[in-house]
Amino acid sequence: MIKIKTKPSADTKLAHTMAVKKTVVAGKLESDPSSVSYAVENAAKLKYSKDIYSTMFSLSNEKLEYEVEAEPTDLNTDDKTFKFKHAGEYEFASNKYETTQALDFGTPKVGPLRFWSNTELKWNTLHEKSLKQALSVQVDTFNAGFNIEHDLSNLTEANA
Repeated sequence: MIKIKTKPSADTKLAHTMAVKKTVVAGKLESDPSSVSYAVENAAKLKYSKDIYSTMFSLSNEKLEYEVEAEPTDLNTDDKTFKFKHAGEYEFASNKYETTQALDFGTPKVGPLRFWSNTELKWNTLHEKSLKQALSVQVDTFNAGFNIEHDLSNLTEANA
């Protein structure tokens, strides 16, 4: 295996990996010879982070992946927080695409109360969809919350 990593700038990372894998398949009968095959696996990854956002892009023999994340500084202070993330993955062999969107936020204190929420939506080309939600309430030093997971795969209609 050969692995090369570099950091062209303080904000950018680049990596490349190459591996040769040997596969030996024995013959069906004792008199049959074994077959040997070699496969070359490549992967390249680029990551860029700057101040409030980061991006990642990865490509290999099997799949393509990307991720974008943002945490605006004006929305991330001592009394509030906000984070958004979008990620996707495409598998070449199965033609499957999967994506995730996530949103996390915390509100400023309202009297003794402070609210935190996490929401994540996942879906793919196999028509699998899910929604995860979490909400917690902080009262001074006490926390209470709940998590809900919804399977949206069979959802045909939604009304408000």
